[in-house]
Amino acid sequence: MKSQCTVDVFRAESSKTVVTEVILPSRDEDIIDAIEYARKNKLRVSVVGGGHSTICTKHLSVVIDLRTKEYQNVSLIAQTEGSPLVEVGGGAALQSIANTLKDSGYSLPIGTYPSVGAGLLLQGGIGYLTREYGLSIDHLISFDGIDGNGKILCNVTKESDPDLFFSIQGAGNQVGVVVTKFVFRTVQEELLYFDRALVSRSLSEMPKFLANVIEVAINLPRTASLTFFITKAPEMIKDLVIQFFYCCKPCGETALLNIAFNIDNDPETLWRSKGVLSYAETTGLMDLPPGAATNEDFGGASPFAAIHSFFIGGDDFKSKIGVMAKNIVERTSNSPHSNFRIDFQQTGGAVKDMKPHETAFYHRNQEYSVVACCFYRQDEALSGGERTAYAWVDSVVSAFDESGVVVGTYSVDIMKGEKAEGYLKHAYKNNWNKILKVRDTCDPNYLFNPHDV
Repeated sequence: MKSQCTVDVFRAESSKTVVTEVILPSRDEDIIDAIEYARKNKLRVSVVGGGHSTICTKHLSVVIDLRTKEYQNVSLIAQTEGSPLVEVGGGAALQSIANTLKDSGYSLPIGTYPSVGAGLLLQGGIGYLTREYGLSIDHLISFDGIDGNGKILCNVTKESDPDLFFSIQGAGNQVGVVVTKFVFRTVQEELLYFDRALVSRSLSEMPKFLANVIEVAINLPRTASLTFFITKAPEMIKDLVIQFFYCCKPCGETALLNIAFNIDNDPETLWRSKGVLSYAETTGLMDLPPGAATNEDFGGASPFAAIHSFFIGGDDFKSKIGVMAKNIVERTSNSPHSNFRIDFQQTGGAVKDMKPHETAFYHRNQEYSVVACCFYRQDEALSGGERTAYAWVDSVVSAFDESGVVVGTYSVDIMKGEKAEGYLKHAYKNNWNKILKVRDTCDPNYLFNPHDV
């Protein structure tokens, strides 16, 4: 075991956090020792999987950083019948999972950013294959871990411990367990046709255009998805830009962006990229093309960010799209910062096949996972920039809420502050009390930092 007093994480605000100690475990006993040390010294425990969360480090906590070679292993397990299983260490990055599966002929529905850690798999896991195959957690077979009592948990399955397994499938960061290994069932991999485009629109044009985009998307077959984000990047002429990420099977409707939006002939198409890719090659494609904001726009350092994630959908979602689009554009025009994003990751499809009570992931009746994000520099944080950024994100959430389309909060990013606990309960709704009972058993001393509460 190695220890240090600093931790390198993706979010700038988390990297500035003063922690008591950072543990780099090489075996399960190191994790048990860290938990015992925290208990004796009345400290809290934080866990780092990939380091993307805004709350993976907490002030003066003991940080267990799973990004060590012993906990980053990803391997394929052959089966005599059916698709193979994939074993994923608690400190593995999504790109490692994709690379391991790349030449096997199989895949796993995971997220879209390569450096995100396996912690995402504890909370759902949404990506380009979600509409066809469901969430990452829907493919979980078993897991290993260590709970807040220092107890080693081996090969926990739905049959061996139904309540704990239920909680790990969507609320794994809530119950006081360090998950050290996952085992997932894979799916047959097929190549994906990928079409990306960056299109500019004025504030007056964007509401109608945005509404049309969403109406097209919700009528797509499960084998296709239309993810996009809205932003205002430097050096762009128009008020807003929207970047598309359309994917389908090569035998599907590969010309959708042209048929639905006339992208090729649109004079306001600023950039285009398309081709057939393996799933491993799609991770990281959510980045902006050349000309967009980079770390240099934030003084050469990673920006701070106010973030909130939630789901939109519902039975009468289609009738509310127009009002929603208008409200969103009004809020973007009032952003206090030029660097912001509203991401729309398409879901629906197979996500709805499971009922809310079957896993801790409650909000199944959704069409999109939305992330509202406003970036600011550290010097702006000291001059009120953090406050205005969070106020703007809150106004964006309100814009969706006022449209009647918000069906729940996504636990991966919840705004801090007095509303955090309410948002957390909104993320799990009727499953929340069951999750709390599991946490009381696994972490009776409440050593682990509850997610943003």
